Amino acid sequence: MTKHDIAIFGSGSLGTGLAAQAYLAGFNTSLVGRASWINAIRNHGLNLEGKVKTHITENESFKLFSEKEAVNLNLKNDGLIVIGTKTPDVIQVINDYFPIVYNENSRQNILMIQNGLNPEENVKELFKNKYSNIKDHLVGGIVMGIGSRGNDLSNPTLSYGVKSIILGTWDEYTRETQGAISKVMSDLFYIPNCSESILMAQQDEYKRHRYVKAMMNSANVISAVFGAKVGEIADNPFLWESAKRKISEATKLANKEGIDLETSQILKQTFTVYDTIVRKHYASMCQDISNAIDNPGKKLITEIDDLDLAFAKKGQDFEIETPFNSHYGHMMRELTETYNKIVSENPEKAKKFIGDLVEANRHLIDISGMNGMNPLLVRNDTHLPSKVYDNLQETKQKYAQTEEYKEKYAITTEQEKQPIRILMVDDEESIVKSIPKLLKILYKGDETFRKNYNLEFYTASSGQEGIDKVAELGGVECIIADVKMDDIDGVEMSQKIEAEGHKIKVVFYSGYQEEKLRHATRRVKGKVDLISKEYGASELYDAVKIAILQGEIERRKSNYFS
Repeated sequence: MTKHDIAIFGSGSLGTGLAAQAYLAGFNTSLVGRASWINAIRNHGLNLEGKVKTHITENESFKLFSEKEAVNLNLKNDGLIVIGTKTPDVIQVINDYFPIVYNENSRQNILMIQNGLNPEENVKELFKNKYSNIKDHLVGGIVMGIGSRGNDLSNPTLSYGVKSIILGTWDEYTRETQGAISKVMSDLFYIPNCSESILMAQQDEYKRHRYVKAMMNSANVISAVFGAKVGEIADNPFLWESAKRKISEATKLANKEGIDLETSQILKQTFTVYDTIVRKHYASMCQDISNAIDNPGKKLITEIDDLDLAFAKKGQDFEIETPFNSHYGHMMRELTETYNKIVSENPEKAKKFIGDLVEANRHLIDISGMNGMNPLLVRNDTHLPSKVYDNLQETKQKYAQTEEYKEKYAITTEQEKQPIRILMVDDEESIVKSIPKLLKILYKGDETFRKNYNLEFYTASSGQEGIDKVAELGGVECIIADVKMDDIDGVEMSQKIEAEGHKIKVVFYSGYQEEKLRHATRRVKGKVDLISKEYGASELYDAVKIAILQGEIERRKSNYFS
């Protein structure tokens, strides 16, 4: 049997892609993975899409091994071992396969390509006890790129693209470590369009890249619990706020370690990736859930301990608060434990548990129509994660009789509610006096909305007085304005206020409904609606609520990177 240059463990999109590219570059390559995928390629070949489009079949230079067949692996003494599995599976790979493939007296190097802040840390103790000299041959890898593996086992297809592979180690470099990194780099330089693969000469630079990649993975739990594509996280300001808060916490941890990172810079970089490269993809933890559901009885395994919870642990070590990483991290772990308990008893019930939870969570972030006015989308940034926590507990109670989760992690809801100022402007005295009173009554009876929003009402009896009142208050969030007034009409007043730099939402309230009035109100950037005075106060109140939500969305989007 031909001795192989590279043995790759893990047949996900990353492992399969690396194996295919290595083979195409002329390396004798072994790929070890789950029997279903390995047998699918063995029976039908592999369609590789991306920069290189080709069809690959098993042969002496491209050998496939299921987990049980891996006893037949035959790696060269100076070959490269690549562990491309998910982080939680790394220790099992080492225990199961290293006695077969690793020769302690050889010059074999080990490349670990996992997500997480410091995945190599997880194996140190194991290597120390079993393979004492391996530390000088262990190299970490950070992959920048995307890949997706098709689920059709009758037509195995892989879409694959790697921008760069960053090599290094978290620990201090030795001469042996430098040699190992150089050798791994030369082994991987075959990857097409991956000339950015770099040797990390500085330990801090490798740590920096680890931090940045782990921060970008902030989408993982959010994508999972909301069933959201990554692009939706970029588009929805309430989802982005949670990702933003997690990244901000992680940046403080990096700075504490002496790694120079700026929150605004990382936010812009992350947003660009979310909005372009991975926009149409579900994050890996969401894919993990889908894969578990598609394989009844299969347990759910995620990398949460090496992402959000790794940041939370560092926060404890450094005495830096990380409420968002801790909350989302423990919530994902609790979800995982609950799902695995249910699926062991009733796979169909486990599927319904996830489905109900995601549906309840998506209701919280629905900003599509806004006619129903979701009152949960508030200025309070902790409100969304706390409501997702409540949904998890309710869904868990419905489907599972499980023990209480061991950690008390629910995020503390911030109680402060910034006032939202509503200005009523009309030159009819009866309107100015009556409408605010009616709106206050409706607001007082709207318990959920009142709990989340603090409305303050002001009045003005002319267009000029409205301009002066906005200046006096330093701005308002919403104006209810009559269109026709004697001195300055509502449109001109609103335009002058906007010209002063105030961002306002305007609900026009008029006794006239001519088309030319509607056309005139469109000149106001912040116009939300034109409500007839023939309607009751409830229609006006609903329009004001929509105006508040629109303003909140725009406010958040204007603060995406700060």
